Amino acid sequence: RLELERAIEHVLGEDRLDEAERLVETGMYRAAAAILGVVLEHSLRQLLEKYARQVGLTGERRPPTLGRSVRILSDSGIIDGTDLELLQRAVTTRNSAVHSLEEPTAEEVRLLLTVVREFVAKYLGDEKAG
Repeated sequence: RLELERAIEHVLGEDRLDEAERLVETGMYRAAAAILGVVLEHSLRQLLEKYARQVGLTGERRPPTLGRSVRILSDSGIIDGTDLELLQRAVTTRNSAVHSLEEPTAEEVRLLLTVVREFVAKYLGDEKAG
């Protein structure tokens, strides 16, 4: 059953990244950022679940925010320090896109797309985000 779940998550994750890329290509930056935010959030949660004991998150009622998830994983040494700044920029772009009236720029969302793709490939490998 776990293998089936992973296979489904892999396909859905790839579809969502491809969908976000199509949205960027058509100028729908806010929509692309929202989708990428979902993929990033799910990916971070997968890592937090995988390393729950190491990061000390067992028994928490609510999942941490995107920014807190990045900090927890970085402080625990699970995310490389070199990736921290890019992930923080990605979180800022996502938050701005979904909470602000100002439209994100093409450059911001393209960077978000790159960061999420690379994060999923580097940290989840075969356990790609759904």
